[in-house]
Order: sequence, then structure tokens, then C-alpha cells
Amino acid sequence: MTTHMDHFRQRREQLLAEIAQIERQIAPLVKQLSHKKELLKALENLIDLETNPKSEPIGSTPSSQKVKWAQICREHGWPVGGNSAHRIVMGRDPKLHASIPHSCEYT
Repeated sequence: MTTHMDHFRQRREQLLAEIAQIERQIAPLVKQLSHKKELLKALENLIDLETNPKSEPIGSTPSSQKVKWAQICREHGWPVGGNSAHRIVMGRDPKLHASIPHSCEYT
């Protein structure tokens, strides 16, 4: 005799399989999107340098372009506490971390 719990477990397994299949299907698109965002950011930085030359040395990040790691954590609902928000993003979502152009002291 099949109980409600058996039905729930079967449905859960079915949903997990469907989710895994969708994740496999979209993985190439997610990677492509991340790459396109990186290219866009690089182009925007080049355009910004052309239209607004700054005195910062090459390789430095102007303060207006600094990554706001704590803001990213807040947007995702990740508590920071006494930890570095940069490390939180890197640990919680390595793909997101890698998609953000920045000089990383942790890698």
C-alpha cells in the first residue's frame, strides 16, 4: 500500500531529477551569459577610460568602480558578521565571484 509519504518522496525524487536536467540544460547558457557580462564590463571600463581619463595607475581600480561586496551579500541575503564580504561571496557563489572583474587577493 502506498502512503502519502511514499507519494511525497516519489514526487520529491521526480522534482530533483527534473531540476538536475534543467540545470544541465542551462549550464552552457549560464556560462555564456557570465562570459558576455565580463566582456561588457571590460568594454564599459575601456569606454569610461576613453571618455573620463583618470590619474589612477594601470591595474588599479578607481574607487567609483570598486566592488561593493557587502551590498552583494545584502542583495542575496547572506549574513556577513565579522567576515569579509568578499570572502562570503567567493564561498557562497564561486561563479558569481568569478564573473565580477576585480583584483582578488584570495586566489
